[in-house]
Amino acid sequence: MQKLDSLVVEEVSEETGQVEKSIKDEFYYTGSGLLSTFIEFEWDLTENQWIKSYKDEYAYDENENCIQEVYSYWNIDSELWELSSREVYSYSPSNQVILLMSYQWEEFTNSWKLDYKDEYTYLSSEQVSIRYNWNSTISDWEMIFKMKYLFNDDQNLVESTSYYWEPVSEEWINLNLITHSYNNEQQPESIISRFWDPDLEEWYESNKELFSYSVNGDLILHSYFDWDYFTEEWAQTWKEDNTYNSQYGFAELVVPELFEHNDAYFNHMLTQLSAHAYYELTWEYIGNMKLYYSEIILSGFAEPEKMPGMAFPNPTVGSVTFAWPGSQPFAALEIVDMKGQIVVSKLIENNSMISLASSSEGIYTYRLSINDKLISTGKILRQKDKGN
Repeated sequence: MQKLDSLVVEEVSEETGQVEKSIKDEFYYTGSGLLSTFIEFEWDLTENQWIKSYKDEYAYDENENCIQEVYSYWNIDSELWELSSREVYSYSPSNQVILLMSYQWEEFTNSWKLDYKDEYTYLSSEQVSIRYNWNSTISDWEMIFKMKYLFNDDQNLVESTSYYWEPVSEEWINLNLITHSYNNEQQPESIISRFWDPDLEEWYESNKELFSYSVNGDLILHSYFDWDYFTEEWAQTWKEDNTYNSQYGFAELVVPELFEHNDAYFNHMLTQLSAHAYYELTWEYIGNMKLYYSEIILSGFAEPEKMPGMAFPNPTVGSVTFAWPGSQPFAALEIVDMKGQIVVSKLIENNSMISLASSSEGIYTYRLSINDKLISTGKILRQKDKGN
């Protein structure tokens, strides 16, 4: 098995015309090959080195469903990761996501604040998600957005329609329509996006994507078009050419679900993507993306004690918030100092803030358990408050 370790994006500089490094993404996995951490870097031309930008951390349940994503950004001044946002997923008994709760980290209160939620419903060939924003002024949810997805008999997505909620007329208004088509091998063939014209009350073309494959089933050309309203024709704007290592097939690869149309891109090992823009009747080279792999031996499912985002902020100068995914409202918390002395031992609610202000500086170990089952353990660094 080969896992995708990283990818590097290089772009043609508008100033020098030279190909320069731009972005690097690194991927880390659980023992079963699920994405556990994603880190993005930006190239610093002045320092001539990669600088951390942001990271995503993922946690999974026993069915390997993603139940939490924690997003952090790199503070270049403090050289620490700062919490940004968090998404928590709930699933039905058939492992379909039914609820997504999104939170934003508030530094002032050192706690997560409600941001929005998505609720999902399913029919035989249809899926609907409705987004609600949290209005802190009235302490209630406000409906704002809806997505409806239609699937064919092969469970391929064939149509997605977005709507926005008009509170005055209390009705859903059309916004965007995207249609998908597939070839005989059930690979993506085209994607066409349309927008709703409220005056004419009809859909109008916006952009289109076409996918072309080699005899080996590899996606070798991904083309982009915009609709030209003067000529009433599709005008090509962008294309991506792909290069593969045919030694490894899709079943021999571990790649993150971050890539749209994973099965299309990774029928074999994708090693490079080259991008060109169509400008004044000429194709101009824009840049490339190179992908790097290494061998992985899958050892099984990663235990949930490595869930990200359980204790934050970390390091801390005082209080620590403990949170966990799922519907369980309480957990048993134990915090032990470096001498093995128990500092905290109590039953806490989800998203509880625990003060360590009276504790000395140093490293503490915490354990969270639900129904006597360990769900998370880790280290907490208690630092000195620079303000005191």
